[in-house]
Amino acid sequence: MGCNDRYQTPLKPPSEFVCNDEQEWINGMPPNCTSRRNPNLSVKPGELIYFYSGDCSDTTVQQGIKEHFITVMEDLAYNRNWSNICPTFCNISDVTVTCGPTTGRRRRDSDGSYFKRLFTRSTNEITLTFSLTMKWIEGGDYWANDDEIVAVSEILKEMSTNGDFIYNGLSPATVVFSYSSFRCEEGSVPNYFTETCFGCAPGTYLLKAAEECKECAIGYYQDEEYQASCKQCPTGMSTEDVGSSSLADCKDICQPGTYSNTRVVPCSICAIGEYQSLKGSSTCLKCTKGKFTSTLGATDVTDCKDFDVMIPEDTHISFSPVTTSSDDFSISFWLFCPENCNSFITLKIKEFTFDVGKTLTVSHSGENDIKSLDEFKSKTWIKIILAWTQSKTELKVHVNDEMLLTKVFSGGIDGSLAVGDKLEMFSSAHKIYLSGLVLHTHFTSDIYTRTCSPVTTDAVYTMSDFLTIDNSDIELLESKCDEINECFSNPCGDGNICYNKKNGYNCTCLNGYRGSNCQTPPDFCIGNNCTNGANCESQQTNYTCQCASGYKGPFCEKEIVNGGWSSYSAWSECSKSCEGGTRSRLRFCDSPAPEPEGQFCIGSDTDVGNCNTDSCPVCKPYYEIKQFKNEFNCTIINDHISCTVTCKNGYVFLPEHPPKEIYECGNNTNFVWSYTPPACAPIGLPIHLQTKYAINYDSSACTHEDEITNEMTSRVQGLSCVESATCQVSVDTNGCGGGLGRRRRSTSELEVIVTFTSTLDESNDMDMEAFYASKIVSQELAELINIYINQVTTAQQMINNTDFYTIDVNGDVYTTNFSNINLTSSVSCSPGKVEYQAVCVACPTGTYWSDGFCILCPVGTYQNETGQQRCEACPNGYTTLYRSSRNVSDCSENSTAITPTSSSTNTVTTSSTPTTTSTFSGTSKENSTAITSTSSSTNPVTTSSTPTTTTTFTFSGTSNENNIAITSNTETVTTSSTSTTTSTFSATSNSASYVSTSPDVKGEDEEDISVLKTVIIPATVTLLVVTIVVTSVALFKYRKHVRRIHRHKLTKRQSIGSLNTVYPTLSVKPDVCGLPPVSTC
Repeated sequence: MGCNDRYQTPLKPPSEFVCNDEQEWINGMPPNCTSRRNPNLSVKPGELIYFYSGDCSDTTVQQGIKEHFITVMEDLAYNRNWSNICPTFCNISDVTVTCGPTTGRRRRDSDGSYFKRLFTRSTNEITLTFSLTMKWIEGGDYWANDDEIVAVSEILKEMSTNGDFIYNGLSPATVVFSYSSFRCEEGSVPNYFTETCFGCAPGTYLLKAAEECKECAIGYYQDEEYQASCKQCPTGMSTEDVGSSSLADCKDICQPGTYSNTRVVPCSICAIGEYQSLKGSSTCLKCTKGKFTSTLGATDVTDCKDFDVMIPEDTHISFSPVTTSSDDFSISFWLFCPENCNSFITLKIKEFTFDVGKTLTVSHSGENDIKSLDEFKSKTWIKIILAWTQSKTELKVHVNDEMLLTKVFSGGIDGSLAVGDKLEMFSSAHKIYLSGLVLHTHFTSDIYTRTCSPVTTDAVYTMSDFLTIDNSDIELLESKCDEINECFSNPCGDGNICYNKKNGYNCTCLNGYRGSNCQTPPDFCIGNNCTNGANCESQQTNYTCQCASGYKGPFCEKEIVNGGWSSYSAWSECSKSCEGGTRSRLRFCDSPAPEPEGQFCIGSDTDVGNCNTDSCPVCKPYYEIKQFKNEFNCTIINDHISCTVTCKNGYVFLPEHPPKEIYECGNNTNFVWSYTPPACAPIGLPIHLQTKYAINYDSSACTHEDEITNEMTSRVQGLSCVESATCQVSVDTNGCGGGLGRRRRSTSELEVIVTFTSTLDESNDMDMEAFYASKIVSQELAELINIYINQVTTAQQMINNTDFYTIDVNGDVYTTNFSNINLTSSVSCSPGKVEYQAVCVACPTGTYWSDGFCILCPVGTYQNETGQQRCEACPNGYTTLYRSSRNVSDCSENSTAITPTSSSTNTVTTSSTPTTTSTFSGTSKENSTAITSTSSSTNPVTTSSTPTTTTTFTFSGTSNENNIAITSNTETVTTSSTSTTTSTFSATSNSASYVSTSPDVKGEDEEDISVLKTVIIPATVTLLVVTIVVTSVALFKYRKHVRRIHRHKLTKRQSIGSLNTVYPTLSVKPDVCGLPPVSTC
């Protein structure tokens, strides 16, 4: 292809164009020549390189270099006569700054300076690139334009050399330029061979990326040359082909429901069974199998609907032969006969014949079977399925989802389909309708689905095959096949006629019924028998009498009995005893009782009234009866308060003044407290702790009495309390004609008496409150603990070691056993205090001390301090209501003394102080101990010297392994200065449960002595155990202190025992702190 001088060929045309014998261009239609066009710009790329010691990716530096370069060039353009420098219009464009050298190839400068700089560059380069452009010189060739633009670039090099491009001390290398090129206008590309611009002819556009011309797509055109895009046809129009070069090529496009090969007019209408919803289509789409469109030019898939075939009477229909073979097949279809049809239709395929009518007959090769179809009414759609299985030579027939017939043919018949077999139909003397036809060569569950739109995938025959049958007698209709017989549920009611139709039904009403479902019956109330003002309501088949109030029965002929109230019952107990309570009474609806249809009594069955509106008496607050160091634990229920009373930590109740189990106040006590609790007494130190060991030797030991005494004196020096200096020890003898001046025994045995005495500094208080509250051990408590530890350890050392009592005097060995050892312990208290379980307690308020006892203050006196030896008298004219008064405020004027009901046990009060002697004996095994106690009262001698109460515990018994039998006697030793109570215990013990009996004690005050024998003695034993527990707990709390002081002693101790333990070896496992276990004391 060639063009004359003023024109040139378009961009990249084929080398040749060939027209074949069919007058068709093989390489396409040759394009038009395009006019020759020169470039519009001459371009010379350049760059400046800055050597930067910092981070060359710093955007602030890069932007500064760029802005400085643009400023210099603007100054050149506006202030240095740039227009005089350039022969034509010049410009700087495409200014960019990057980190590192550019990747483009640089042209060598004439002096080779570029290569010199190449080897001296820093690794941190900032490169500024730009393009120097100059308007193309008309009539000039490439070299003429190149000379001009090179001359301009030399000016920029000179500016670089003069330092015009230095930025913030950064001096670039000389400007470097690349080869010159030229640019074309949009829609064309440079052709350096012809030094012109190539473009595209009309009907095409330039695809610049590929530098080739592309034909305009369908719907677009281009009537100009050198264009970069095509023009779109007006709305609703398109072109017949690609490469259109004129607006006249745009034509109206085909509308939905039409089509053409060119997608533009002229267009054809979509045929029956086809549709097209899009504009500008080249084809129409076919409906899916079994569906069709009822009109030409369908525009949507929804226009494709199921259809029925109306087959006139005596019509033969032959389908196209099958194109596949199969051993098995199934045929399903729906039939409808609008009249009373005796015969519907006959189907034939292969050698099978199926006659459908009042009966169903199937036959093949002379074998047949007949079934009645009388139950299937006419004017109703019925579904028939014929299924053949060749391997079983079996035919099954389903009618309306029910298995109607199963026929197994004999003789090895061949019922399989072969290529060329075809289905034929013959209508009878009645017009019928057929729908949902489908023939499958395989069995699926889909064929049994009760639907008029069966699955047609892979089907051999469908309803669509009726569209290809050349038979003008059949008629295709929009489907009215109804797979559900709405009349089956009898919606029109009995006695009326229901006509089924697609998705509905129609009713014909009879016998006066009316309405869409014949639901409105005639009026049955005409001539009704309702009475007593009843309303008659007509129902579906009869009428109903709606009775007036008070009547019942089918015709409202009976009167209904309503309920009536009985009289009220008696009032209930008042809910409160005072301050306004409530009470109630009941009545019942039984006078008369209502019938099931009758009304229940109106109103409430309960009457509520007010009662006991008087103000309530109030109990005094418990703190008004609270005594010294009492603690109350109370429970309040309604207006009743119930309290138990205990002592604060570090204080105790005296055994002769124990508290009651409960203190209460409320309605049952006339709102007066039942008792006044006793005061608590503080625990204090004793003056002396003394332990005596009476060791009996055979009478032969009397000959060496002094030697034995000296040896025993020597031995006891190594015992715990002696070594620790917490006791003083003395050794005496008795029984061999001298000794302590005590009454001689009936035998001539030698009795060696070892006495350990610990003396404590007298103190009023061991500050047990501080111990329980903050675990602070006072000096007095620490001293008592230390003495107890050493006394117990001493007892263990003496009792556990039998060799301790074996003495060798010049070859004569004297020994004894535990049955000949008596152990006694005694505690001495200062005046104002009484012995309480190995410690001393001060007499509490409301009492005074006398000869070792705390005695209640008599009427007319009081005592508000502890440890006092007398009570204070009330002022003149005043007295107290009770004994044991604790404050002067208890004294009242003109009062009569009253014998109180008090929790304090009355003690014996006489002019002389009694000494109580108690004897205990018994036997204990495992968890039980039997104890027998006898008591007697004697009058000790009282002198003017300071009295001291001493309680002596005397132990004696026989030891055999783990049992010890102890016998005791009690005697009272009275001196001129001491009132002594001596108690001797006798027991064999393995547990801690007691049964006690006591005879009556005669005395001056029978009531107080009774209390003494029944309360004090058992309570003393019980409180002894309690104090043991309390003391042991205190010792446990103080274990670190004791262990620090006695660490060197504790490591030497083998075991720690109790003074009153029942085990003779005292091999009790010591507590971790070196103290006796809690169960022992």
